[in-house]
Amino acid sequence: MEMMPAGDAWAKERNRLYAVFEATSDGIALFDLEGRLLLANLAFRKLFGLVPEGLSRDDPVRTLEFLTSRAKDAVEFERAFRGLLLHPNTTERDTVELALPHPRTLLRARTLVLDERGTLVGHVHTLRDVTKEREVAQTKSEIVSRASHELRTPLTSIKGSLQLLIEGARDLPSFEQELLSICLRNTDRLIRLVNDVLDLSKIDAGKLKLKLADQTVTDLIELAVAGVKAQAEERQCALEVHVPPDLPQVRADQDRVVQVLTNLLGNAIKFSSPGGRARVTARRPRCPEPGTGSVTEVVPPLAPLASPPDDFLEISVTDQGRGIAPHDIDKLFLSFQQLDGSATSDTPGTGLGLAICKGIVEQHGGKIWASSEGLGQGTTVTFLLPLLGPPRPRIMVADDEPRFVRLLTNILESAEFSVISAPDGEITLQMVKQAVPDLLILDLLLPGTDGWEVLKTLRARASTRHLPILVVTALGAADAERTLALGADEYLSKPISPSVLIDTVNRLIGDAERRRREATEAFADTGAGPISDAAAGRPRILIVEDNPVNLELMTDLLLPHGFEVHSCGDGREVMRLAKAHHPHLILLDINLPNIDGLTLARMLREDPETRAMAILAISAYGMAGDKERILQAGCDEFIPKPIDIGTFFQTVSTFLDRGKAGRTSPDS
Repeated sequence: MEMMPAGDAWAKERNRLYAVFEATSDGIALFDLEGRLLLANLAFRKLFGLVPEGLSRDDPVRTLEFLTSRAKDAVEFERAFRGLLLHPNTTERDTVELALPHPRTLLRARTLVLDERGTLVGHVHTLRDVTKEREVAQTKSEIVSRASHELRTPLTSIKGSLQLLIEGARDLPSFEQELLSICLRNTDRLIRLVNDVLDLSKIDAGKLKLKLADQTVTDLIELAVAGVKAQAEERQCALEVHVPPDLPQVRADQDRVVQVLTNLLGNAIKFSSPGGRARVTARRPRCPEPGTGSVTEVVPPLAPLASPPDDFLEISVTDQGRGIAPHDIDKLFLSFQQLDGSATSDTPGTGLGLAICKGIVEQHGGKIWASSEGLGQGTTVTFLLPLLGPPRPRIMVADDEPRFVRLLTNILESAEFSVISAPDGEITLQMVKQAVPDLLILDLLLPGTDGWEVLKTLRARASTRHLPILVVTALGAADAERTLALGADEYLSKPISPSVLIDTVNRLIGDAERRRREATEAFADTGAGPISDAAAGRPRILIVEDNPVNLELMTDLLLPHGFEVHSCGDGREVMRLAKAHHPHLILLDINLPNIDGLTLARMLREDPETRAMAILAISAYGMAGDKERILQAGCDEFIPKPIDIGTFFQTVSTFLDRGKAGRTSPDS
């Protein structure tokens, strides 16, 4: 048989591999270390609308500009891509949102390319279109949201009624008091189950929102230990805490991390024998001993961390339970998964807790894993939280010129500010409603809703009345007087000096912080609590609720504290009653007949006579995005059902004071 020449065999193999590369359904692209796009398959070119002639091997800047122009958030895409170039030795997995040529959601994974000597020479980006999967997840989330609403509405009535009964049940026989307590405990258990299902749905949909701040790990552990103290005493389980005093802070959501610790400690108590011990420890992960190869820390059997272990804090919870067989370890963090009945027959549960813990920890950028020496040896669950510096002030840039936005972003980020952007006035108002930044940089010539209208709207809202606003515009000084009169704190004309920008931003944020501090100190000097201080003026509250039981519950809660309460159950009556009684605060249910609560909130904000009234939405909706939609409609805050009495009064008193401060007369 005639042998094929080596060159021909190599060419045939190359063509075969290239054909496979071109036919792959996932988009694949090869970049060098400077960001040049060296090679892209057909799927990648279709995703970005690239043709072969558009590939530029010699100009990484032009290639990046083209890819960025396809992204839904161009600034975020460019920032993420440049971040990959700055950290070439890391692998990454993230989500990319495209606007052009078609709206798509892509899952991107980056792997390293090494030459024969092990030297890093480039990166391969693999993109998978997960648009349909995200749509399915969104549909599932909406179904869960609707189901949770139907569950939370009756639970609100049940829990509130039980709390009122228990408060007035001191004359009842102890047996009947215990029955009421049992009902309340089981109501709370059902509420926790509904909340667990909602949390899991948010995690699966990638919409779990974290409120990150610097946290002291000792405080987090103390909060969790206090939450399980009664459970530990009931099981006669000793709680041991071992935390060195010099640990650095972690960047975390306090409520969510306490939720993780509470779940892990609860499990440790539940699975330990009566009279046993549950131990929680915290430490910096220790690296291998030099020259020995021995490792004193447990390495997580999961995907590699994006940062070195030294950038994390390690927290472990250990029990003295029956342990876990090696073949069951992998099942531990799966949803609705419990181990065999012999292990859990006396400790029932839903099997959601550890799955939620895993989602929360990974959302923080950490990892969680479990270890056990086997049956009868107990179990240790360990997780890592990232160590980061103090939270950076958050600045929003509202400007429709992408190059100028990128320029400001680079200047501000170099000065340790966190930057987000909005391309027009309407989106600016929506984003500020979702989360108020520390400062807004506002262009006046925005498309649609211009900068002057944005100014007027923000100054009319109680939540943004004192937001520092710096106007940076191409208009001249002639418009400065009008702009400052509408509520801008400072006015600068383009082009702008970086040093002037940073100095102005620092001054405005510092002034705002000083005013907040002085207001807090002045209020503390009065010695009066929020509710008693507000009640001195007989505050008026309008309750809009179509459920008679919930309406009666809120009325019974408010009347004994001296509030003047008005109510209605039909959306068509709200505007008339609001103008007739001029309430300082409106408690607004969202699911109303005839006119829904979101529409009513918009109507109240658009009418000059009711624009400044404080509005608290009270609803059983609790899925990711629900709160954002409610706040975008014009509500000042959201109280979820079932109503917790303590949270209810705290929120009402806070916004009642704001409502009274913002309205000196019915026409204000």
